[in-house]
Amino acid sequence: MGYGLCAGIAASIERGGDARAIVIVGDGGFQMTLNELGAATQQGGTAIQHGCRLLLLVIDNGLLGRVEHGFKNAKGCEITGCDWVALARAYGADGTHVARDSEIEAALDAGLSAKGVFVLAARCDPALRAEMAKTSDGIMPPWLEPPGNHVESG
Repeated sequence: MGYGLCAGIAASIERGGDARAIVIVGDGGFQMTLNELGAATQQGGTAIQHGCRLLLLVIDNGLLGRVEHGFKNAKGCEITGCDWVALARAYGADGTHVARDSEIEAALDAGLSAKGVFVLAARCDPALRAEMAKTSDGIMPPWLEPPGNHVESG
């Protein structure tokens, strides 16, 4: 939680050129790092400053969903957000809101054709929940696998 925007910025910078990074983040996670959009300089923050091509889909359910749905009897998970598109524009990015399914395709087209940072803010029912992934569900990439041979160094 709170990692998506920074990871997207790093991916955009690393890939460079016309490559676009796409990030899907909840409103709570986005609030943890939204300062990376701007405020670093007059020209903008990390994402704007480095000319990132970033499509940021903010799923706005007004809830810390990972906490609310992941822990029994969690308290204090309701959060207040803002107009995410207005925030993006204040930092020099662009964006659009999605309130209905019929708006999704046009919003994605706009985001994918944008030259810089684009925030697509989608309102979501807080009762909807995604299944939580567990680290045990993942497949370990070969470079993280423990080595097959043990070498004594002493």
